[in-house]
Amino acid sequence: MIRSNYIVAALLTTMVLVGCGGSKRSTSDSSDLTGLWRLNMESDQNVIKAQSNMAFTLTQSGDSLSMVDCATRETIALDLSGDTLADIPLGLGLDEWTLTDNDNMASTGEFISAEASKMAAEPIFDMGEMSLSSPELGSNDFTDLCVLSVSLRILGTNVSEGFSATTMFNGEPLTVSIIAMGLFAKGDYNILETPAADDASITILGEGLQALFGETELTLRDGTLTVTVDSTTESDGTFSGTLPNGSTLTGTFGFENP
Repeated sequence: MIRSNYIVAALLTTMVLVGCGGSKRSTSDSSDLTGLWRLNMESDQNVIKAQSNMAFTLTQSGDSLSMVDCATRETIALDLSGDTLADIPLGLGLDEWTLTDNDNMASTGEFISAEASKMAAEPIFDMGEMSLSSPELGSNDFTDLCVLSVSLRILGTNVSEGFSATTMFNGEPLTVSIIAMGLFAKGDYNILETPAADDASITILGEGLQALFGETELTLRDGTLTVTVDSTTESDGTFSGTLPNGSTLTGTFGFENP
C-alpha cells in the first residue's frame, strides 16, 4: 500500500476537481457492501482547498470483508463490526468509518472529512477505456481501469488539473497521469517534460515497464494532448508524444470521473 498511500497523501494537500453536467453512477438499497466505490475526501486549510476523488472495490461474504485498492490492486482484509468499518489503509487519520447503509459511509480525521458511495454493485474496475501504443509497448487496449482525479487550487486559482488512471500491464499495475497546467478543459495542449501555463505533462508509471525501458517511470518530453470531452461524469481525449528514449507514445482515453 506504500504507493497508494503516497499518491493519496501527496495529492490531498493540493486537490480540488471541478466540472459540470451529467449524473454519476450510484446504487441504493444494496443487500451488502460488495461493489465499486468512489471515495471523496476534502480538506480546507487557509489558502489551499483540497478534494480527492478515487475508487476502490469491496467484497463482502457474511462478516468477511475485503478491499481492492485502485493504485496497487492489492487485496486487503478489513474489520467490520456493526456499522463501523476499520483498518481501511488510507492513513491520513481516516482509520474508522461509519456506515450509513450498504451504499454510503463517512469518516472524519483531524484535517480531513471523507465520504464514500457505491457506484455499482459489481466489484470490478470498469471506469472507462484507454489505449497505449509505442514500439516497445506494442498496441494495447485497456478496460480494467480505475481513475483518480487530481487538481491544485491555491487562493481560488486553478494551478493544475487532470487524472491518474491505473490498469494492469505485464501483470503489474500501470498508472498513466495526464495533467494540464491550469484548467483541464476541451482543447489542445503542448506536452512538455516541465510544463508551463496552459501546457500539459504525461507520465506512465509501473513495474511492468522495467523490462522494456530499463526504468519504471517515463515522462513524455514533448507532444500534443487533445481533450475532446470534459464534464462532471466523463473526460476523453487523445495524445501523442516522445518518450525519453526517443520513441513515440500515442494514446486515447475515455475516463469515468470518480
